[in-house]
Amino acid sequence: MTRLLIAMLVAVSGTAFGLGPGAAAGAETTPTQTGGRDAAHLHYSQGVGLLSAGDLLGARAELREALRLQPDLVQARFSLGTALYLSGDVDSAIDAYRTVIRQQPDLAHAHLHLGIALMVTHAWADAQASLKTAVSLQPDSVTAHYDLGLVRDRLGERREAIESYREALRLRPDHAEAHYHLGLALKQNKQEIEATKEFLAAAQAGVPQAQYYA
Repeated sequence: MTRLLIAMLVAVSGTAFGLGPGAAAGAETTPTQTGGRDAAHLHYSQGVGLLSAGDLLGARAELREALRLQPDLVQARFSLGTALYLSGDVDSAIDAYRTVIRQQPDLAHAHLHLGIALMVTHAWADAQASLKTAVSLQPDSVTAHYDLGLVRDRLGERREAIESYREALRLRPDHAEAHYHLGLALKQNKQEIEATKEFLAAAQAGVPQAQYYA
């Protein structure tokens, strides 16, 4: 849970959204709006701080207030999706991510985390579509390639799953779980020698169950 939380918090940084500290995507600020927008960004910042501290209830309250004041504040809605997901309200998180994507279709992080949430609900085809979009928008995303491999495995697309795992490993050679799942896919594909190499790499990287196949 902590590792996932940290990864998501990185995604909500201003750089991920391509936004300045005082602007929402696609929004113009008028003098009469300035006070409300400043307050919205304050609640957003407080919400992210609470999210980082693990206070999911407080984070959700602050982020919802930010969105009440400024409904088009994309990073606040994305962060709310994160808080909802980590709280176990996956359906509401999915709704939040989809709203973000409608507001900013080229935001790779939103497609990635929508795909992850859809995996939890076993909506494999929809998850695959979201993760493919994430990969196209951010080809160097290790997580997107790895999760796309998991989804392709679930859908019986073994050759494509192998390609996804290998791409994840090209980007991050020490990805233990990618070695393990690549080994499983290769073994199911009757590529025993290659599978054994992956299981050995996974076992050496700390995946205990890999030793039973190595």
